[in-house]
Amino acid sequence: MSGMTDEREHILSKVNDLEAALAHLEHEGQLVADGLQRIGGRSAALESARSLNDEAVAITRTELDRARKTLGGLDC
Repeated sequence: MSGMTDEREHILSKVNDLEAALAHLEHEGQLVADGLQRIGGRSAALESARSLNDEAVAITRTELDRARKTLGGLDC
């Protein structure tokens, strides 16, 4: 039983870390979008940053969904 508790705590910690990472990435994405808006969307560097950030958000959301499903499976 302790192994299951340890695994659940590990997955819960991962979920918490991913939620924090996602919030950070979403905030960074908003800062980039604001910067692009201020300069009229004419910055290749900011466009690249936005693209990379969008990709990181998508990957983080996928990992978060997986971790939540795993956590839900442990609760059954």
